[in-house]
Amino acid sequence: MCCGAGRIWLPSAEPIAFGVPGHTTNLNGIKVLNDTEYAVELWARSFPSGMSLEVTVGEWTTQAVRPNTPLGTTEMTRYSPMQPRTRAQTLGANWTKITATVPKAERPGGATLNLLASVVESDVFAAGSVWVDDVTVVCVAGCPPPPDDSH
Repeated sequence: MCCGAGRIWLPSAEPIAFGVPGHTTNLNGIKVLNDTEYAVELWARSFPSGMSLEVTVGEWTTQAVRPNTPLGTTEMTRYSPMQPRTRAQTLGANWTKITATVPKAERPGGATLNLLASVVESDVFAAGSVWVDDVTVVCVAGCPPPPDDSH
């Protein structure tokens, strides 16, 4: 599966998980199956320099919340990365190639592959942007057979 591009704005020091550009919507990641291994390759950069990006597998959970205003939301969705985790890559102003392997593992049925952007501690900025481009995700082991399109 190849290629996508996108930008994520982090308005605070809170990490933000997002889908894989070119493959999914903003939240929904790529569904991963048990005992499958994936190779992920992408290019990324950030402003300010020093932000980080991590390829993760995790699951989204939704919980009810009490709204503070009549227009407030009634539910909150959170992303929880699972173990084992890949190493977060620190980004700079120039494009950096990132490669990650998501190893075979037992995962719950709702597990998805996502990107997790974070602000590395900074005395100046507590926010910023991460750009990603040329995102490629390939199942390399334990992959289901491709669909039969011969009909």
